[in-house]
Amino acid sequence: MTDDAKQNRRIYAKGYYDGLRFAGINIIEGENYMTAKARKPEPRQTAVNTLTSIKEDDLKAQLNVMTSLPRLVYDCVPIASPWTSVEITNEVVRKGENQSLSVIERCIAALINTGVVKELTKGKYIRTKVIHKKPDTDSNVISMTAKTEPQSSLDILVELSGKAFRLAQEVKSLAESIETAALNIAEQTQSSEAQAEKLRQLQKLLKSLGE
Repeated sequence: MTDDAKQNRRIYAKGYYDGLRFAGINIIEGENYMTAKARKPEPRQTAVNTLTSIKEDDLKAQLNVMTSLPRLVYDCVPIASPWTSVEITNEVVRKGENQSLSVIERCIAALINTGVVKELTKGKYIRTKVIHKKPDTDSNVISMTAKTEPQSSLDILVELSGKAFRLAQEVKSLAESIETAALNIAEQTQSSEAQAEKLRQLQKLLKSLGE
């Protein structure tokens, strides 16, 4: 038998056994189907989460020790509206992780046991409510106190020096603007005087012609 044929056989066998187990038939690999079906099924253990909420730090601690698949399953469990395991599995597959329903259900059970997921109603799951940390009031008080502390003489001197420098720059700019305006007025005045002189000369010429 070739390696590819062996691999295909293992994949088929895994899917076959997973399907029987999901159907409630706890078959052992190599066991006859009829024998497994006739055997009394083992009671299924139910995951239980009695917590109504979980602290933010506790949630982070649980998420930090999770492997990639349980963490992905947790991310796919809704926060507001509960989903069935089938809906969660579809979301896991949509995000690129092709896993069977039975595998996802085991992950959900593990998440319930750690307290981060709840079975809100029969067969429907939701994340456990997270209690976020409140801001540290003491730190805020210290920060506000630090902001209201009086400035030192050196700080005041530095601040005044900066203001004086900015004021000097503004005065210099204002003086330059005044000088420019004065030059423009002088040029306009000179131009007006030249035009007046031309007008007087023209009047003299017209008067001489009339004599």
